[in-house]
Amino acid sequence: MILDASVAAKWVLADPSELLREPADALLRQLLAGEIEIAVPDLFWPEMVNLLARAVRRGRTPPEAAPLALAQLRQAGLITHPTLPLADEALPLAIHWQMPAYDLFYVLLALDLDDTLITADERLLRTLGPRFPVRWLGASC
Repeated sequence: MILDASVAAKWVLADPSELLREPADALLRQLLAGEIEIAVPDLFWPEMVNLLARAVRRGRTPPEAAPLALAQLRQAGLITHPTLPLADEALPLAIHWQMPAYDLFYVLLALDLDDTLITADERLLRTLGPRFPVRWLGASC
């Protein structure tokens, strides 16, 4: 499966009251147990760094926790794929669907690998879910 950064955000920004926390944690447990493989586009990593830095700036995460969270993500065994080969396809789709291009890289990776994108991003799901292999995180368990 392909994992959207919105799902991994649930792993690194612990909020036990978060509605989608349990399905996100279930995927992480399966990944760490070697029961599933999860792939991400290479832009996943800058997105996670940005998310963690923003969480520190906003006081949501202590400064010392952010590097640990990033290290844990790196050790989780996510398979990282380059985005450059998908760029020519992403551009017209981003224009047509009026979506951020980075969202399209996740979708295109799912198509390229004949797999499904798991997301917690409601806008991405509403816009692209009916036409592409995109599934809601809450439906993944």
